[in-house]
Amino acid sequence: MKNYSRNTKILILLTALGAVILISFLSYFTGDFSLEVAYALAILLPSWYAGRLQGLAVTAVAGVGIVLSSHYFNAENTTIHYVNMVLEVVVLLTISLLTSALRERHLQAEFMASYDSLTGVSNRNSFFLLADQVIHEAKRYRRPFSLAFIDLDNFKQVNDRNGHLEGDKALKTVAEIIRSSLRQTDVVARFGGDEFVVLLPETDHFMAESALKKLQARLLGAMQDNNWPITFSIGAVACNSFQFSIDELLQLADRYLYSVKSLNKNDIRIEKV
Repeated sequence: MKNYSRNTKILILLTALGAVILISFLSYFTGDFSLEVAYALAILLPSWYAGRLQGLAVTAVAGVGIVLSSHYFNAENTTIHYVNMVLEVVVLLTISLLTSALRERHLQAEFMASYDSLTGVSNRNSFFLLADQVIHEAKRYRRPFSLAFIDLDNFKQVNDRNGHLEGDKALKTVAEIIRSSLRQTDVVARFGGDEFVVLLPETDHFMAESALKKLQARLLGAMQDNNWPITFSIGAVACNSFQFSIDELLQLADRYLYSVKSLNKNDIRIEKV
């Protein structure tokens, strides 16, 4: 589900407020003081698309509109009238809170479906969706891109010596460094227990090699700072031919990764394809 920008949320809020004010005037001039459905529809918009606070703000304005149009401009002043007026406001408040809560749950479910719960980077399924978009654009505009497998050498030692909580901390640190070291347009995903994949749009062999060396240096520095015996083996492909599928590119990068691990580890092998 799309998470809307601040300007879009403000526009949604102003639109809903305008609708509520209009409904309040209509209820007064027409003498129809039972426009709960119209108020509810106006409240649903900001509660779902803008957020809880915006929904509550519109609900408050709607409550004022109900009081002004139903109390001050209505000759009926019975107890039942006041009870009904309060119930209308309570119902609208409930609708606002339930809608925003449902929205938050929906966003959480989407996050869990698309991102790795431990590290916060994309998961395997989300990676393939994003990779298809990147490769489609690369083929369409004939632009290079690169893909890399990053494997944590000696990660098992961290779990064995310090426990899985320390291993989780190491994975989170690695994911954060990878994410912060690359561009926003780059795709970072956790593929396995201690294996990450990076997809670099509009990146040729030279650019990918430079970026991966800098990334490896930052990662190694962080491992040393935390006294973790982890190093990084990286296998990568720089694609210019556009004849390979994402699965084929992953297999090639994985092959280059294991050629590194079978030798001295803690090295980078990147090939043009």
